[in-house]
Amino acid sequence: MIRTDLLVNSPLFLMGLSQTLASAGIRVVAIRTSPDEEPSWLADAALIDSDAIPGPSDLAPVAEAAKSMAVLVLKNEATEGDDLYLRAGAMGVISKAESGESIVRAVQAITVGTR
Repeated sequence: MIRTDLLVNSPLFLMGLSQTLASAGIRVVAIRTSPDEEPSWLADAALIDSDAIPGPSDLAPVAEAAKSMAVLVLKNEATEGDDLYLRAGAMGVISKAESGESIVRAVQAITVGTR
């Protein structure tokens, strides 16, 4: 079973994401709404909403989580700059507009070490 830590600041997106993950057998062990909160070190993967962090100017939340778990960054749209998140330690970047199935597959991929 994959355990996840979610950093999302939109309650509506958080509800849908949590339900999508649970339906796929992925357990949510922590929910954070601010990057100032510590990630759960019990998680195998952190899903970080790019809207919940300061942005490309401060990727410390991505780098900190990547020290102990795989990180998937969720963005509003696929645009340039994904490499900044990857260089900060993220294993992957995906658009929040992707299907729930695509996000689940991305979580499964990063937890086995696939970018």
